[in-house]
Amino acid sequence: MRQNLLSIIVIALIGWIAWESALSQTPSDVIERCSPAVVKIEAKGKIKEGKLPDYLKEPFEEFFKREPGEIFRFRIPSPKPYGETMISLSSGFLIDGEGHIVTSCILIGKRKDINVTLSNGREIKAEVVGSDDVSGVAVLKVNPDELGGIEPLQFAEAESLKPGQSVIALGYLMNMGLSASTGIISGLDRSAGKFSGLIQTDALIRQGMAGGPLLNMEGKVVGMNIAVEERSKDLGFGFAVPADTVRRVFESLIRSGRVRRGYLGVYISSIDADLAKKLKLKSREGVLITEVISGSPAERAGFKNGDVVLEVDGVKVKGPAQFQRLILNTEPGTELNMKVIRDGKEIELKVEIGERSGGGKSPGLFTWRGISLQEMTEELAKRFGYEGEEGVLVSNVKPGSPGYEAGIQPGDLITEVERKPVKSIDQFREKVKDLKGDVLLHLRRGKGALFVVVKPEEKG
Repeated sequence: MRQNLLSIIVIALIGWIAWESALSQTPSDVIERCSPAVVKIEAKGKIKEGKLPDYLKEPFEEFFKREPGEIFRFRIPSPKPYGETMISLSSGFLIDGEGHIVTSCILIGKRKDINVTLSNGREIKAEVVGSDDVSGVAVLKVNPDELGGIEPLQFAEAESLKPGQSVIALGYLMNMGLSASTGIISGLDRSAGKFSGLIQTDALIRQGMAGGPLLNMEGKVVGMNIAVEERSKDLGFGFAVPADTVRRVFESLIRSGRVRRGYLGVYISSIDADLAKKLKLKSREGVLITEVISGSPAERAGFKNGDVVLEVDGVKVKGPAQFQRLILNTEPGTELNMKVIRDGKEIELKVEIGERSGGGKSPGLFTWRGISLQEMTEELAKRFGYEGEEGVLVSNVKPGSPGYEAGIQPGDLITEVERKPVKSIDQFREKVKDLKGDVLLHLRRGKGALFVVVKPEEKG
């Protein structure tokens, strides 16, 4: 009895010491330990004086529109032109012992003349291993012998991310050296321009800090900083690419110089209350397969229209965006087990994930102001009663988004934008790309029709 009591006391003491150690990790401790692995990056290239490339102006503009004609004061680390030579200033971080550095591809672009400045002021040359426009991640390499034994940073586990979690953003401010800001994770799975699945944080990410690490209080990388919006000197928020995405892109780039993305071959939608009731589902979790693409891995695995996917290799499916990310981040050739509801019964299907061609977007899918759209097909037209109609089909609407507030629902068919007909995703994208204020849409819903006004996106 006495020995058992002693064992309990020892275990409790060990737990208390570990807990106290975790609490002792103050922001200053984390910054002091991790800052040597954060570097300043200068990328030089030729450019016409005074011209900022489109890839630096456009990616986030759509996200920050608020009122007609107004765009939030939005700052991404912007290059400074010097005559015909443009110098992009950004940050990066050492992630292994072989001299590999993670940074933002937006600021690296196609430049080849790249210098890395260490925290001790030493400058060394770097070469581009590869970059990925879909995720915004690039990888550089320097001679590891020139690093002086700097300890690389480590990635945190994706499952550890939670809103409210304390984080620290590190990076190099323009002409001011290494800087840090603290805050919390404000939200997950955010979108900004062409990027999705982002971390939103209120830790300020100012000019030059893009490409730097977003750290948890253990000093592990939870994301890579990419952008910030500021409306005043005291308020602002930024975004970061999640660590699991950065890690996968990093590993792919150093292995083959490119990123291979998974492909399943289905169209999907979220599950609303009516669908859940009709399909006799216990909850609205999962995604509904609205169509299986002919010849796809999904068809070969036996998926059918109307299947509801609940889990992917033990990971619960929470919605379309997360499901798409799970598939995209799966190495082609990997076999996944999926838990599926079909006709009220739970079954399991095994599927070998294929490889997606092109830029990594799902075929025929497009998201605008929280409205996920897909191309109309004969099968979908029959399913939703739109035979003979032309337009683009709403597959999902993000709660709280402008599309949601306008009353748009999954299954709606958008036939007009500002009184002009649309027949495809490409036409829809072209018509809305320059619209900054309220937008008038004409919808078909079942056998009825209606007009709705979709307002611009606000700070989310």
